[in-house]
Parts: sequence; structure tokens; C-alpha cells
Amino acid sequence: MRSLLTLVFVAIAMQLGISQSENDLLSCLELAFSHPDMEQLVQEEWGESRTLYIVQRRRPNIDRLPFTQLLNQLGPEDFYGFPFPIELITEEQEEQLKQDRSQNGHLGILGVSGMFRADRLSMNLSGALPSNFRKSIIGSFVFKQQGDNWAIEQSHVQVNP
Repeated sequence: MRSLLTLVFVAIAMQLGISQSENDLLSCLELAFSHPDMEQLVQEEWGESRTLYIVQRRRPNIDRLPFTQLLNQLGPEDFYGFPFPIELITEEQEEQLKQDRSQNGHLGILGVSGMFRADRLSMNLSGALPSNFRKSIIGSFVFKQQGDNWAIEQSHVQVNP
């Protein structure tokens, strides 16, 4: 019992000592969208005139996750430096946009999920492509923190027909 309590204490202490910020998440999102495969896909599919929508999911079972908490704290002003327009939407807005698809044309809506572990972040981007909502994009990234900066350690971007 004593060793179990010690392990729990160490785990909590490690978690408290390793906290990422909104800036860390934004840096990693910027790196992901700047990755050559992702950048090309975004340019081809979204161009400069289309908005890329990122869904902020708010559910009791995932709201407790540090990644989700940080994503939900982001606002429109956080994406001013990005090379294309990004709009944060709720799940309700996502459903409304999907219903209005006939008026708006195809939309590019991405879900973003991830998990911080010590000096790493695993992040997934997924969603339908604006040119054909039956095609989907999956982008998986692992970032490693190096001092105050982040770098892509692994990446995989693919379009599923």
C-alpha cells in the first residue's frame, strides 16, 4: 500500500511539474500546418479564400484532458499569424455547417486531438476535404520539446479515398 501511494504521489508531482501552455499547442499546430505534406494539402484543398474550421469539442469525458482544455482555451486571435483563415467552432456549429452544406458548398472541418507526455505531444488532425466530403485527411504528428521550442519528431499525412 505504501509503495502504491508513493507511485501515485510521484505521478501527480510529475504531472504538476510538466505543464504545457496554449503557446506550446499553437507552436505545434503551426508546425503541423507548415509540414510540407500538410501545407500542400491545405493550399490545394482550402486555398487562401476558404476557411479551415477546427472543432472545439466540449464533453465531460474529454474536457478533463489537458490537451482538450488547452484547445478549448484558444480563441480566434490566436490564429492571426497563420497563412490561411482558421475558425474555431463548437460541435453544434459543426452540425449546423454540415446541414447548410448545400448553400455553403463543401467545408473543410478538422477535428484535433492529442496528448501531452513529458516533453512530447502526439497530435492527430482528421476531417473531410472541402473538394470532396467523401475523402478524408488524417495527419498524425509527434512533437518533441527542445528547450522552449518544439520540433516534429514523426509525421504521417494521408488522404483516404
